[in-house]
Amino acid sequence: MSKYLDKNNLIHLIEKIKEKFVRKEEGKGLSKNDFTDELKTKLESINTNAEIETYTLVWGSAAKPMNWESKRKILEVKNGFGKIHLDFKGTGEGGVIANLPSNAPTPTALLEIQVGGANGQTVWIDAGHRDVRTGGSGFENNARVILDLWGYFE
Repeated sequence: MSKYLDKNNLIHLIEKIKEKFVRKEEGKGLSKNDFTDELKTKLESINTNAEIETYTLVWGSAAKPMNWESKRKILEVKNGFGKIHLDFKGTGEGGVIANLPSNAPTPTALLEIQVGGANGQTVWIDAGHRDVRTGGSGFENNARVILDLWGYFE
């Protein structure tokens, strides 16, 4: 067995390597703008210097506030993407944990998280709604719960 490739095998190897890289499309070069005008306009309109908007939520019946309140029930949004951060104690009942204020944007889709593993509780907020909820019997009375719900808001 030879340790070297002959000319034909070398040409074949080079062709195989070329196939693994950017494939040339007829009529296009690497500098071609493949974005649609709509996507390009949308991308250019993103305000990278936008401020983070912060909203304070109101506690519902399924949560007890912690002894310290600063930043324990907030919605933070930048360019439509944001998170709801909650840090509270359970009440032993399901229902509304917190409400978004009337001037805050609402989620564009269902945001949901399971807290506490397979036997834990689900926390969610429906698209277009303001109530952050938990089902069943809620979280154990006085058990501390910390969670973030991430998504798009408008």
